[in-house]
Amino acid sequence: MTHTTKEKAAQPRPAEPAAQPKSSEKAAAPEAQGARKTDRRILRTRRMLRDALLSLMQEKDFSEISARDITDRADLNRGTFYLHYDSTEQLLESIYIDVLNDIEQTIDVFQPQQKQESLRRIVDHIVNYIEESRTLFRCLLLNIQSDAMVRGMAHILQEKGLQVRSQLSIDASTQKLLYASYFITYGIVGIIRQWFRRDCDLSREQLQSYIYQFVAPLIDQENAASPAVLA
Repeated sequence: MTHTTKEKAAQPRPAEPAAQPKSSEKAAAPEAQGARKTDRRILRTRRMLRDALLSLMQEKDFSEISARDITDRADLNRGTFYLHYDSTEQLLESIYIDVLNDIEQTIDVFQPQQKQESLRRIVDHIVNYIEESRTLFRCLLLNIQSDAMVRGMAHILQEKGLQVRSQLSIDASTQKLLYASYFITYGIVGIIRQWFRRDCDLSREQLQSYIYQFVAPLIDQENAASPAVLA
């Protein structure tokens, strides 16, 4: 009996089966794929709601547009709107944020060489971008809630102007320069809004030229302590 037991113990143990992945690991890949599909559906729905709002804003004032109007235009259920936004104002604000981010990226693609060249290039970039999305900006700049868009554009222009001055080693820390930056940036946005109010009666080149002509003399008033930030 003892001999038999030893023989059995001496025999090699059978190989253990390879470890199987846990059920959570098996499900990880399908879940990730499902999340990606969900994300795409969310983005698609939000894009439909955004497009519907902008389409309606070409027809009537923003204050007259309801969530029902938007979902009807987008061919979605009314409840779908509130899965993504609390109000029409929040939807419009999300559009402002996206557009302002695009503007910032648009005018952040070059390095300044000298004051006048930098100013002209900033103006050209802004006007080119806006002219290419004329319908969008008409809606965003000419509605009852447009103050947020105006402030956002002016802020981006001011910050970019400060950045340019810093790169050109120009002091922009004085109180006078700070006030001048508000004057110039809000002036540029105001000219663009007036252009839309007049049904874009100037060509792109004319609009760029007007803005530049109005702003450039302010920059030339002083040399090292120019009152303009967008130099």
